[in-house]
Amino acid sequence: MTDTHDLYAFVFKGALAEDSAHRALELDGEDPTDLPEKIAQKMPMDLLDKNFILSASKMASVYIAIASFENSARKFVQDRLLEKVGRTGG
Repeated sequence: MTDTHDLYAFVFKGALAEDSAHRALELDGEDPTDLPEKIAQKMPMDLLDKNFILSASKMASVYIAIASFENSARKFVQDRLLEKVGRTGG
């Protein structure tokens, strides 16, 4: 197998897993602020170690902040480039 093939397979499996999770948890179109509670209601959280849940919850908040900032910066740069250069192609 090639590295490119492995990468495509990895990304495809990730996309399938994400889609399956959304379908199983019926989360499509939900208000994002309610997602942690909705997931907790639909998953057997009581079977998991409380310390692991606390640690993961803290990291989830950090991830949300970093990913939101990163996407905002990317959108800002994209918008400025479109203003300066304009759209090309079809």
